[in-house]
Amino acid sequence: MTVQRTCLILLLLCVPLVGCAPYPESYLRIDQPLSTYRGTDCRGSFGPPAIATFPHEGVFFVIRLYPPRIDGQVFAIQVPEGITAQLLDKSIQVEFDVENEKKTEVLQLKPNVWKNVDYFGPLVGHTYRRSTLFGENEWHEYYEFSFQADLTRAISGHITFPRISVKGREFPGFSVPFHRATYLGAMTFNC
Repeated sequence: MTVQRTCLILLLLCVPLVGCAPYPESYLRIDQPLSTYRGTDCRGSFGPPAIATFPHEGVFFVIRLYPPRIDGQVFAIQVPEGITAQLLDKSIQVEFDVENEKKTEVLQLKPNVWKNVDYFGPLVGHTYRRSTLFGENEWHEYYEFSFQADLTRAISGHITFPRISVKGREFPGFSVPFHRATYLGAMTFNC
Protein backbone atom coordinates (compact mmCIF):
# COMPACT_ATOMS: atom_id res chain seq x y z
CA MET A 1 0.00 0.00 0.00
CA THR A 2 1.37 3.46 -0.92
CA VAL A 3 2.02 6.20 1.62
CA GLN A 4 -0.60 8.48 -0.01
CA ARG A 5 -3.24 5.77 0.15
CA THR A 6 -2.44 5.06 3.81
CA CYS A 7 -2.68 8.76 4.69
CA LEU A 8 -6.02 9.06 2.88
CA ILE A 9 -7.44 6.06 4.72
CA LEU A 10 -6.26 7.43 8.08
CA LEU A 11 -7.76 10.83 7.31
CA LEU A 12 -11.10 9.29 6.35
CA LEU A 13 -11.14 7.23 9.53
CA CYS A 14 -10.26 10.22 11.75
CA VAL A 15 -12.73 12.75 10.33
CA PRO A 16 -15.81 11.28 12.08
CA LEU A 17 -13.92 11.05 15.37
CA VAL A 18 -12.60 14.62 15.28
CA GLY A 19 -15.94 16.12 14.28
CA CYS A 20 -14.85 18.46 11.51
CA ALA A 21 -13.27 18.50 8.08
CA PRO A 22 -11.70 21.27 5.98
CA TYR A 23 -13.75 22.82 3.19
CA PRO A 24 -13.13 25.75 0.84
CA GLU A 25 -15.67 28.57 0.57
CA SER A 26 -15.79 31.41 -1.93
CA TYR A 27 -16.62 34.99 -0.84
CA LEU A 28 -16.33 38.59 -2.03
CA ARG A 29 -13.63 40.54 -0.19
CA ILE A 30 -13.75 44.34 0.09
CA ASP A 31 -10.39 45.92 -0.82
CA GLN A 32 -10.38 48.91 1.51
CA PRO A 33 -6.96 49.45 3.19
CA LEU A 34 -8.37 50.58 6.56
CA SER A 35 -10.84 47.71 6.87
CA THR A 36 -11.11 45.24 9.69
CA TYR A 37 -12.69 41.93 8.71
CA ARG A 38 -14.95 39.48 10.56
CA GLY A 39 -16.28 36.09 9.67
CA THR A 40 -19.86 35.49 8.59
CA ASP A 41 -20.71 32.87 11.25
CA CYS A 42 -20.95 32.88 15.05
CA ARG A 43 -21.00 36.68 15.47
CA GLY A 44 -17.92 37.06 13.31
CA SER A 45 -15.73 34.42 14.96
CA PHE A 46 -15.89 31.86 12.13
CA GLY A 47 -16.50 31.70 8.40
CA PRO A 48 -14.98 33.65 5.55
CA PRO A 49 -13.84 37.18 6.52
CA ALA A 50 -16.50 38.72 4.27
CA ILE A 51 -17.75 41.46 6.63
CA ALA A 52 -15.62 44.60 6.27
CA THR A 53 -15.78 47.60 8.61
CA PHE A 54 -13.89 50.79 7.78
CA PRO A 55 -13.90 54.44 8.91
CA HIS A 56 -15.40 57.14 6.70
CA GLU A 57 -15.56 60.81 7.74
CA GLY A 58 -16.17 60.12 11.45
CA VAL A 59 -18.55 57.16 11.10
CA PHE A 60 -17.91 53.51 10.19
CA PHE A 61 -19.28 51.70 7.14
CA VAL A 62 -19.97 47.97 7.37
CA ILE A 63 -20.48 45.90 4.20
CA ARG A 64 -21.20 42.23 3.48
CA LEU A 65 -21.56 41.30 -0.19
CA TYR A 66 -21.27 37.52 -0.56
CA PRO A 67 -22.27 35.13 0.87
CA PRO A 68 -25.48 37.12 1.44
CA ARG A 69 -27.91 36.74 4.31
CA ILE A 70 -31.50 35.68 3.64
CA ASP A 71 -32.54 39.33 3.21
CA GLY A 72 -29.63 40.03 0.83
CA GLN A 73 -26.41 41.97 1.12
CA VAL A 74 -25.84 44.23 4.11
CA PHE A 75 -24.70 47.84 4.36
CA ALA A 76 -24.62 49.48 7.79
CA ILE A 77 -23.43 52.67 9.41
CA GLN A 78 -21.97 52.72 12.91
CA VAL A 79 -22.31 56.18 14.45
CA PRO A 80 -20.14 57.01 17.50
CA GLU A 81 -21.15 59.16 20.47
CA GLY A 82 -21.49 62.89 19.71
CA ILE A 83 -21.97 62.43 15.95
CA THR A 84 -25.11 62.74 13.86
CA ALA A 85 -25.09 61.34 10.33
CA GLN A 86 -27.63 61.06 7.53
CA LEU A 87 -27.75 59.14 4.27
CA LEU A 88 -28.52 61.55 1.42
CA ASP A 89 -29.33 58.82 -1.13
CA LYS A 90 -31.56 55.77 -0.79
CA SER A 91 -29.60 53.55 -3.17
CA ILE A 92 -26.24 51.89 -3.57
CA GLN A 93 -24.54 51.03 -6.88
CA VAL A 94 -22.74 47.76 -7.59
CA GLU A 95 -20.65 47.28 -10.74
CA PHE A 96 -19.20 43.82 -11.28
CA ASP A 97 -17.66 41.45 -13.79
CA VAL A 98 -19.26 38.10 -14.60
CA GLU A 99 -17.02 36.11 -16.93
CA ASN A 100 -16.63 38.50 -19.95
CA GLU A 101 -19.57 40.75 -19.11
CA LYS A 102 -19.76 43.92 -17.01
CA LYS A 103 -22.96 44.58 -15.07
CA THR A 104 -24.16 47.65 -13.20
CA GLU A 105 -27.02 47.60 -10.72
CA VAL A 106 -28.46 50.55 -8.79
CA LEU A 107 -30.17 48.98 -5.79
CA GLN A 108 -32.60 50.45 -3.28
CA LEU A 109 -31.52 50.36 0.34
CA LYS A 110 -34.13 48.78 2.61
CA PRO A 111 -33.81 49.65 6.31
CA ASN A 112 -33.60 46.62 8.60
CA VAL A 113 -35.63 48.40 11.23
CA TRP A 114 -35.50 47.28 14.84
CA LYS A 115 -35.46 50.80 16.28
CA ASN A 116 -38.23 53.40 16.10
CA VAL A 117 -36.09 55.71 13.95
CA ASP A 118 -36.32 57.15 10.44
CA TYR A 119 -33.28 55.44 8.87
CA PHE A 120 -33.12 58.12 6.14
CA GLY A 121 -33.38 60.94 8.68
CA PRO A 122 -30.71 62.02 11.19
CA LEU A 123 -28.91 58.99 12.71
CA VAL A 124 -27.82 59.88 16.23
CA GLY A 125 -24.64 58.28 17.53
CA HIS A 126 -24.00 56.50 20.79
CA THR A 127 -21.03 54.49 22.05
CA TYR A 128 -21.63 51.50 24.28
CA ARG A 129 -19.02 50.01 26.60
CA ARG A 130 -18.96 46.74 28.48
CA SER A 131 -16.26 45.28 30.70
CA THR A 132 -15.48 41.62 30.20
CA LEU A 133 -13.00 39.17 31.59
CA PHE A 134 -10.65 40.04 28.69
CA GLY A 135 -10.94 43.83 28.85
CA GLU A 136 -13.45 46.40 27.68
CA ASN A 137 -15.59 46.06 24.55
CA GLU A 138 -16.78 49.13 22.69
CA TRP A 139 -19.30 49.41 19.87
CA HIS A 140 -21.30 52.20 18.27
CA GLU A 141 -24.96 52.78 17.41
CA TYR A 142 -25.70 50.54 14.42
CA TYR A 143 -28.09 51.33 11.54
CA GLU A 144 -28.44 48.47 9.07
CA PHE A 145 -29.79 48.32 5.50
CA SER A 146 -30.12 45.45 3.04
CA PHE A 147 -30.12 45.35 -0.75
CA GLN A 148 -30.56 42.57 -3.30
CA ALA A 149 -27.89 41.87 -5.94
CA ASP A 150 -27.14 38.58 -7.63
CA LEU A 151 -23.38 38.38 -7.06
CA THR A 152 -23.17 34.58 -7.14
CA ARG A 153 -20.92 34.57 -10.22
CA ALA A 154 -19.25 37.97 -9.70
CA ILE A 155 -15.47 37.84 -10.08
CA SER A 156 -14.61 41.42 -9.12
CA GLY A 157 -16.07 44.91 -9.20
CA HIS A 158 -16.70 47.90 -7.02
CA ILE A 159 -19.47 49.26 -4.88
CA THR A 160 -20.41 52.96 -4.76
CA PHE A 161 -21.77 54.07 -1.42
CA PRO A 162 -24.45 56.75 -1.04
CA ARG A 163 -23.71 60.39 -0.26
CA ILE A 164 -23.67 61.06 3.47
CA SER A 165 -23.88 64.02 5.80
CA VAL A 166 -21.82 63.89 9.02
CA LYS A 167 -22.20 66.68 11.62
CA GLY A 168 -24.01 68.73 8.96
CA ARG A 169 -21.19 68.46 6.41
CA GLU A 170 -21.97 66.67 3.13
CA PHE A 171 -19.62 64.06 1.63
CA PRO A 172 -19.95 62.56 -1.87
CA GLY A 173 -20.47 58.86 -2.49
CA PHE A 174 -17.27 56.92 -3.13
CA SER A 175 -16.32 53.56 -4.63
CA VAL A 176 -14.52 50.64 -3.05
CA PRO A 177 -13.26 47.65 -5.08
CA PHE A 178 -13.92 44.01 -4.23
CA HIS A 179 -12.73 40.67 -5.57
CA ARG A 180 -13.57 36.98 -5.21
CA ALA A 181 -11.40 35.16 -2.68
CA THR A 182 -11.35 31.66 -1.19
CA TYR A 183 -11.47 30.79 2.49
CA LEU A 184 -10.52 27.39 3.88
CA GLY A 185 -12.79 26.69 6.80
CA ALA A 186 -13.87 23.72 8.89
CA MET A 187 -17.18 21.96 8.42
CA THR A 188 -18.49 20.40 11.62
CA PHE A 189 -19.94 16.91 12.04
CA ASN A 190 -21.41 15.24 15.13
CA CYS A 191 -23.07 18.42 16.41
